[in-house]
Amino acid sequence: MVWIHDIYLLLAPFYLKKKDVATNIGFFMHSPFPCSDMLKTCQYRTEIMKSLLCSNIIGFHAFEYARNFSVSCRKLL
Repeated sequence: MVWIHDIYLLLAPFYLKKKDVATNIGFFMHSPFPCSDMLKTCQYRTEIMKSLLCSNIIGFHAFEYARNFSVSCRKLL
């Protein structure tokens, strides 16, 4: 089990899965996750979101941030 914290390691889940498929990955986002309109401006949004989706569990501080992530996945992926 690997537990990752915060935005500095957003791409870590992708690289961990690439290295070892059997690893269970947990990711907790301490910062607010932006809404899909703001995320559209990020050049690497697809890589970041696909990396987070490599995690087995993703935690957010507030329901609103989890909803932003969910809506962004549906709209942008």
